[in-house]
This record gives sequence, C-alpha cells and structure tokens, in this order.
Amino acid sequence: MDSDGLNSKLALSPWQQKQAAMLTYFSSLEYLISLHTLVTRLIDGNIDPVLDQAKSQGRDAVLVDERWGTRDTSQNWSNNGWPYLKGLQDLLAKQIAERPLGKYAMAPVNESFRGMDQFSLGWMTPDEEDAFDEERQKISDWASPINYTMADRMSKAWNDFYFACHYPAFASRFDRIPRFRIRTDIAYPTGVIPKQTGIYIAKDDPHAALQFAWCGKHGRELRQATTFNELGLDAFAAVGRQDLWFSDEKMFKFTTSPPYAKLFHEDVIWKDGPHPNLAPSAVARRAFTKHDSEWYLLERIEGEFDSLADLETSETVKVSPRITGGEKCVEPGFYFSPSRPGSRRYLAKDELAPTFDTEYGQTFWQWDAGQT
Repeated sequence: MDSDGLNSKLALSPWQQKQAAMLTYFSSLEYLISLHTLVTRLIDGNIDPVLDQAKSQGRDAVLVDERWGTRDTSQNWSNNGWPYLKGLQDLLAKQIAERPLGKYAMAPVNESFRGMDQFSLGWMTPDEEDAFDEERQKISDWASPINYTMADRMSKAWNDFYFACHYPAFASRFDRIPRFRIRTDIAYPTGVIPKQTGIYIAKDDPHAALQFAWCGKHGRELRQATTFNELGLDAFAAVGRQDLWFSDEKMFKFTTSPPYAKLFHEDVIWKDGPHPNLAPSAVARRAFTKHDSEWYLLERIEGEFDSLADLETSETVKVSPRITGGEKCVEPGFYFSPSRPGSRRYLAKDELAPTFDTEYGQTFWQWDAGQT
C-alpha cells in the first residue's frame, strides 16, 4: 500500500470505470435539474396549453355524462390530476435546493404518475394524448437512473444488466469519462452509512455492481453487493464482457445451449418462433445474487480522462481463474462462491473445489481479487 493509503495494485476495469462515470452523472445536480426541466416542459408546453384549448373549445359541455358525471372532463383532471404533476415539479425543486446541503433522494415520479393515472384523459384528442404519453415516458426514462442510484432497501438498485441497459444512452452524450482511484484506506461494510459521500466498489468481487452512498443523518447505508450467481458467471464466461447483455445472438445461443436450454425455452422460444431479443432480459432475471461485502471509496482523479473509444477497444475480457465444484484447482489462491456468503477460502493446487447445492445445480468458485 502506498504512503497515501492507496493500493497501486488495484485498478478499475474499463466496465467498472464506466459504471463509476454513470453513477457520477446520475447522482449529479445537473442530471436532477434536467429531470425538473422535463417535468416543467410537460406542464408548460403540453398540459397547460391543452387544458386552455379544451376550455376555449367548450369540450366539457359534451363530456358530462349522466352515469359518470364529470369524470372525463378537463375540469376534473385540472382539479385532481394536475396537482400530482405540479406536486412532482415542486418536490424536484426542493431536492435541487437541498442538494448543495448533501441531501439525496429518489425522484417520486412513479408515485406522482400513479396518482395522476386515477383521472381520465378522455378530454384529450388521441393526438394530444399521444404527445402527453411521449413526454411522460421521457420523464420516466430520465428518472430511472436516479432511482437506481438512490435506491432504498425496498427499491431496485443497479446491477450489471441495468448498467448495460443505460450505457448506450450515456455513451451517446459523452466522448470521454473521468478516471478514478480506489481508496483502500476508506472502507466500510454493508449496512453502514459511510462518512464520505461517493461511489463505492466491492473489495473482493470484480462482478459486483458499483454503488452510490451518502453520509449524514439521513444518509444511505451501503447495500449488499449485487453480483453474478453461478448462472451469471456461466453467461459471462460464455458470452464475454463486451457482448454480455448487448449481443442478442450470443445471449440467445447461451439460452438455447446445454445446460440451460430447458430452463429458458419458454422465455425465448414462443409458439410463433424464436425471440433472440428476449434472451438478455431472460438471463438477467436469473443471473444475480447478493452478499455482504466490504466497500472501498472511489476518488475521482481531477483532470484525468479516458476516451470511451479507447476504453471500448481496450475492454478485453480478463478471465479470472474459476473452478467448478468437484474439479481440481489449477491456480492456487483465495476463491469464493457467489451463492454462498462467507465462502471465501484458500484452495491449494490440485485440491478439489467443494460442492454444495445451488439453484442451478453447479457450484462455481470465483478468484478473489484481494489475494491477502
């Protein structure tokens, strides 16, 4: 370890660096302000003008129904649906004002939209409703990365698949991303609120999704590591880092080859034929497990960047040693099994790797990045 508390032997993989850059962006004030702008645009540029037009055209006069009353009128939506949208705008404005104080929170978009959905849009024309739905979808899509980043215990957080889903849009906005160093002198276990706000990387699991946590009275504690289980490791080894989740063809081949063909058959082969485009999500639903971990803080290196183009070409799959249960260990060292918390152990050369019952019938032992 260096004198400044850094371990020069530990470095981020290109994919981990991309995750760190995405978390930096999605947790930024700039990104939150953009969400508020989208909501404001929906109100000022879509909803309010259409409400005004509905009023000027007297639409409500023909929408009042003897059975349903004013349910489908613009006035009903204005009185009951509009406040949910305005409330979302105000809550986001409050989050923006509190961000410099170190306060972070999920964006309450889904809750606001569920409330709004209780009230009929029957007062809109089909074209107006389509335009409304399009703008609304943009808001939902923009909010999802915030909520994965700020997720509480009951909400979905980042995993390898979710990062892959959001990476193309992220990469379309940036030509380069910052470099980071691993602060091995700043470490916290799962379940603890860290004293430093930032991005954290699992100490001993190269496949665990990075996460964002913040300090303070209402800080977010570090979650369990979300990583590959045996099936996920098998998919990673079969498809490769660059094509995992991104290549429908290779993912489909994985799902239709032994030993998983029977498991995935109904997911990817329907009565009307094969659906390779469904293979990535089908694998993702079964590819992950969680375990407690130690977490290191990442520190951004000021003024240092890597181009995404260079990272794409350098992202070769560095296959760490992996042993299937019952096989002999070829490279001695510390290994762990993703499906068995606390399984980290030393395996000597030619030692048989232990086996135990797993959901998918095989036990895999993954090389531990921290060989101490």
